[in-house]
Amino acid sequence: MGTVENIGGSGFDRAAFCYGGMVMIKLSLPREQYWIDLHPMVRVKVRPCTTPLVEAARSMAARVMGDIINGSDDLLMVEHDVADLQKKLLDPDWCTGVRQFVYVQCLAKAAILEWDGDGVKTDAGEIGKITTENLRDVLLHSDIKDVFMREFTKPLMQVVAEGNV
Repeated sequence: MGTVENIGGSGFDRAAFCYGGMVMIKLSLPREQYWIDLHPMVRVKVRPCTTPLVEAARSMAARVMGDIINGSDDLLMVEHDVADLQKKLLDPDWCTGVRQFVYVQCLAKAAILEWDGDGVKTDAGEIGKITTENLRDVLLHSDIKDVFMREFTKPLMQVVAEGNV
């Protein structure tokens, strides 16, 4: 019979399973909501990153992207200047960039439960609502978008990297 040794963790449980002289690492994903610091002025409370949540965001992004290409109101998810965006979408590289941004925004929309910090306050000094337009405006800062993607998907990617899927 194998033995189990708890080896600590960084936001999620790790256990080393020793069996027949071999050690396998098994990670379990966070089960509770947690905060991610995106920027000194923005932090978000998120649901755990799970495969169903990621797949739902992919499905939503595909639908939204189709709507954007067809000229629907979802254009505001991406840019303030809707007329200019329609022209840019004719460029395949620009279209790919928009598609990736739409995916990040859909993932954030599915994951973020609340946010805090001076970067998400209204002119009146209150925390702004999490709306499509407000998410867009926060995620248009590429450093914030990159931190969100890296930190939110980190637990899932670590499980994949260790071959436990």
